[in-house]
Amino acid sequence: MPQAANIVVNNAAAVSKTFTLLNPSAGLNSEARWALKEGSNASVFPRLSAVLRADSSVKGTAGVFKISMPQSYTDTTTGLVKRGSSAELVITNKIPDDWPESLKADWKAFVKNIVAEATVQSFLEGGSAFT
Repeated sequence: MPQAANIVVNNAAAVSKTFTLLNPSAGLNSEARWALKEGSNASVFPRLSAVLRADSSVKGTAGVFKISMPQSYTDTTTGLVKRGSSAELVITNKIPDDWPESLKADWKAFVKNIVAEATVQSFLEGGSAFT
């Protein structure tokens, strides 16, 4: 995996948000974790995680990247802020060891641009079933 660092991305209002690195990966099979430290307590922070594992099905590696964004609510009995349900996206990227380096730049471009495409954006909002 690449060198772990904070991740800065824009939200829907084009405001930069920093996901702070909580712990880097210690190598293969070790998860790196980040959190957007916004909210009244850590249980409601949006989180990112990434782990790289050996994958025998492709004779290579599989990287799993997860994004989780919970909602929060105030408990009417205690007055405490609690974690509610979460939206979650899990991306698995499998690269065989014998896959050519010459294709990797196109692979990254396709993935980046497909995720940005309007139909996929609608799917991320729960608004498309690809019918």
